[in-house]
Amino acid sequence: MENKTISIPFEEGPFKKLFLEFIIYKRGCGLKYEDSMLYTLRFTNHQLNRYHVKEPVLTKCMVEEICAKRPHEAYSTQSKRVGMLRQFAGFLKNRGIEAYIYPEISRHNESSSFVPYIYLVIRRLYPFLMFQTTCQ
Repeated sequence: MENKTISIPFEEGPFKKLFLEFIIYKRGCGLKYEDSMLYTLRFTNHQLNRYHVKEPVLTKCMVEEICAKRPHEAYSTQSKRVGMLRQFAGFLKNRGIEAYIYPEISRHNESSSFVPYIYLVIRRLYPFLMFQTTCQ
């Protein structure tokens, strides 16, 4: 499989090279790492750079802060971020780099606050409904 170039620039820091290698590794496994996933990885790289570590290491504190649910965030968004960071941590561990792997979060049905509002205009439907009942 031919690797596409990585179109999204990553911020300099101790994790940049590892994120780029991770993307190449995932694409080499046959996965499509398109722009949406690259943006997530780039944002994670930015978050990790805030810790100003000299060597690439994922501590429990760092990972828990990144994986924490944000206000008004959907469960599915948090789940995708956690899953991606778990995969990246596993990739680092396979390379001999210290990395905390966040525990798998349980799956659950996301409750939705969406309530469909069906708007019926009775005056417009009444003649149609009356015609249907008289035709039977």
